[in-house]
Amino acid sequence: MPSFIHPGLAAAALATAVVPILIHILSRRRFRRQPWAAMRFLKRAQRKSRRRFRIEQWLLLSLRTAAVLLFGLAVARPSLSAGRVSRAIGEPRADRVIVLDDSLSMHARRPDGRSSFDRAKDAARTLLAQFNPADAVAVHLVSAGDAAAVSRPSADQALAARALDAAMPRHDRGDSAAALRAAARIVMAGDAPPSARAVYLLTDLNHRDWFNAPAASTDVPPAIAAAREVARVARLALIDCGPPARYNLALTDLTCEDALVGCDFPVRFTASIDNFGASTSSPTRLEVQVNQTIVQTLDVPAIPAAGRRAIPFSIRFERPEVAAVSAHLLQTRDALAADDTRARAVEVGVPRRVLIVDGHATAGPASDSFYLRHALAPRARREGGAYFAPTVIADVEFDGTPLHDVAIVALTNAGPLSDRSLRRLMQFVDAGGGLWLLPGNRTPVEQWQALAPRLLPVRLDSIRSSESDAAHPTRPAVADPTHPILRDLGGPRSGGLLSAEIRRFWRAEPAPSARVILRLDTGDPFLIEHDVGRGRVACLLSAPTMEWNNLAAKPDFVPLVLATASRLAPSSDSTLNRTAGQPCVIPVREGAADRIARLTRPDGSVSDVPPMQHDGRVAYVLDGDGPRAVTSVPGVYELASTQCRRRIAVTAPPEESDLRPAEPRAIREAIDGQVTIIDAVGVTALFGRDAPTSEIGGAVFGAAFLLVLAETLLAAWFGHRT
Repeated sequence: MPSFIHPGLAAAALATAVVPILIHILSRRRFRRQPWAAMRFLKRAQRKSRRRFRIEQWLLLSLRTAAVLLFGLAVARPSLSAGRVSRAIGEPRADRVIVLDDSLSMHARRPDGRSSFDRAKDAARTLLAQFNPADAVAVHLVSAGDAAAVSRPSADQALAARALDAAMPRHDRGDSAAALRAAARIVMAGDAPPSARAVYLLTDLNHRDWFNAPAASTDVPPAIAAAREVARVARLALIDCGPPARYNLALTDLTCEDALVGCDFPVRFTASIDNFGASTSSPTRLEVQVNQTIVQTLDVPAIPAAGRRAIPFSIRFERPEVAAVSAHLLQTRDALAADDTRARAVEVGVPRRVLIVDGHATAGPASDSFYLRHALAPRARREGGAYFAPTVIADVEFDGTPLHDVAIVALTNAGPLSDRSLRRLMQFVDAGGGLWLLPGNRTPVEQWQALAPRLLPVRLDSIRSSESDAAHPTRPAVADPTHPILRDLGGPRSGGLLSAEIRRFWRAEPAPSARVILRLDTGDPFLIEHDVGRGRVACLLSAPTMEWNNLAAKPDFVPLVLATASRLAPSSDSTLNRTAGQPCVIPVREGAADRIARLTRPDGSVSDVPPMQHDGRVAYVLDGDGPRAVTSVPGVYELASTQCRRRIAVTAPPEESDLRPAEPRAIREAIDGQVTIIDAVGVTALFGRDAPTSEIGGAVFGAAFLLVLAETLLAAWFGHRT
């Protein structure tokens, strides 16, 4: 049966073929019968030639109808499956899309030393060599996702060959579902009918690519849904290019367990190692480096199949800097070496500025911020590098104080602020800053009520005093024992937090989105936080003075202040630690907007990075994708200028380490459509079952022209005889 590239035009052609018949019927005039003697002789002659006239008329009508029909079908561009007849009257052609998986897992090595990506490129070249010269071909990389590299298949197969030669494996995550959706759009943009369309996905056929957790809106995994979409519009072939042995031991995570990292104190780290093989791994060793210097080597015991092992270790840093901690698995001999190393950049002893806006900014303990300031920067820590650098100003000075280098603004019993100051605070928090409200008797309740819950986690009500009941003082109680602020605090007896006496506090109603960390034994909230924009706001509903409470006399006070401040301060972790393919943005300090930085990559190559405008601020922008990709390879990068020196850790996506294969039968059943799954070795076998079609539009148009010519000649001959 023929198929049509434009089936709608084919249906219109069938309808148009009725037009000559209608004209013939309408042209048959009705006469009134009137006997006339002179016509009797003509009537007798007509009876003799009536049969011939009818045959001639039906013949001409058939030719006209067939000519109109064939002209319409020719416009609809019919095609036939390849065969002797179709090859004789048309040119066999097809539209084909080669989808090449270039994700991190394609770096996996085979026994011959070549990677899965090398095998995929060889199979793609074999496919290209088997295609008919008239076929239109497109090459699409999985890393391109939904962004199609070409709008439609091209008849220039040399263009596809050059695209294959230029393709290189990447180190980021692949999205097969997005690539298949793009392939469906590309092949549908071509001219071939559905029977002459084909999509070939060359991949390692990993289980997590096809049967990962589905999106919340569907129970079908994304890759399966995309494959079904392709199978509805084209023939789909999945070509397995992965290694035969899928054993892989991967270093999937390296975390710093301490929120505050200083000098001369041990800092805790944890390396997570996963066994993605089908059997227990052999014992191995883990090498730890700081700034490319080996500091320790740890034993890694055997890990069961599909198991994980956490390896804790500590590092004592000697000086303030942005340090690069890296871990490397030794002697793994697995399929994927790219995930045996992982790095993490940490800021060591770099104090973050805290601007304390004090409503009673006097010297000595009488100040509302005295205990808070000393808890943020204890005297014993100042020489070894304090975690925070507090600056105290009066509330009337806040309007003119710049905030560009401030991490946290703490309002301790601050009085009313101007509208301009409030707008600056909201912009500061929206941009990622931290706000800490410690209200006292000068706090303007009406002003802060107007801002809740836009900015504050609570709606302030009134001050309550418990000083009159000395026998039963009000004390704090834990509301959320799992909250990070409480992790390093002592117990009720050792740390004293829960034995503190709260003499005066603000009664308040928490916002629906707020997290209550501490409550009072009266049931009132005491320490609350919530997120605002990219920043975070916390509220301790009692001023940090001895008049309001005796928290400062408890051993837990300093850890509580430091833990809360570390939660509020913008984390540099997301800036200094990126996944391969993600961009990295390093803000430029004020006054250094014209300083060009020098970037040193993991391979030792060096390039200049000029500052540029990014989201309304000047920054060094390191692209992770596209033609100007910088941070596309895992490792430690170093960005140095006259103003700063930063190390940036780029890591491989951990999900790409799982090389366990999917069962072809399970994929075939899940797709529930026309799909061929084959190993790359047998890629040439696809063409025994993938015969191209021949477009016969030209032959149909020629036949229509011949019918018109025959109808014209016969009509003239029949008229001449008559």
